[in-house]
Amino acid sequence: MADRLDCGIGIVAHDISDGLNTMLLVTRGALPQEKDFAFLFADAAAPIVGGLIVLVSALRSSPWLCFWELTSGFFLFTATGDLLPEAHHRFPTFAVTIAMLVGILFIFAAMTLVASL
Repeated sequence: MADRLDCGIGIVAHDISDGLNTMLLVTRGALPQEKDFAFLFADAAAPIVGGLIVLVSALRSSPWLCFWELTSGFFLFTATGDLLPEAHHRFPTFAVTIAMLVGILFIFAAMTLVASL
């Protein structure tokens, strides 16, 4: 059960930042229109449904470990090799650095919580 709870916490922790990106993409930085809310609701509900599926499923986590390691490595490579330099290039402000550090601390706190379970 602890492995599945770990996975569920990881899903929710990841989706907080992912939801912000989705909101910006759907609204294009403007205020959301009425038609945007259905998509945004589905995007917000998806990790909850996914987390519940993980909690009630009988899947063991060990066969997935290699997959999670490769996926996290790919995302780290993409973030550090492309996304962060581009963010600093487009918006060279101190706020971007602070936002990056807050994100790192948030993920660290989520991983510390998962490790303590």
